[in-house]
Amino acid sequence: MNIETNKAVVRQFIEAINQKDFVRLDALVSSEVVRHGAPPAKYLQGLTKLKEFLQGELAIFPNAYETIHFLIAEGKMVATYLGFHGTQTGQLGSFPASGKTLKIDFMCIFRLENGKISEIWALWDRLEALERLGHLAIN
Repeated sequence: MNIETNKAVVRQFIEAINQKDFVRLDALVSSEVVRHGAPPAKYLQGLTKLKEFLQGELAIFPNAYETIHFLIAEGKMVATYLGFHGTQTGQLGSFPASGKTLKIDFMCIFRLENGKISEIWALWDRLEALERLGHLAIN
């Protein structure tokens, strides 16, 4: 696969998430995908687990939407800097629904194999997110 094809797959992945079209992920993501991130999803393996995680995120932020600020690629790797926008109407771990809208930027790095996403690293500032939602006061 070439770099432009890999970038297109990642764009389609984000578009599918925004459209809440989890069936579409079957064509974009390896069945054995591995996602690395912070708890509660520190390490997920398999497309089914990834879909469950994303659906759980939608239960917390039903209007969640991600915007690509920039996307760069080299070889099998695609790095993205994204914006997240969503209103917390569901329980987030031990934190009750705040009704507040979270706007925060984060990074994801994707590795592709055979035209599908095979590994994801999601990096975001959880403390900043909790502060913006009103769950923590950080001075």
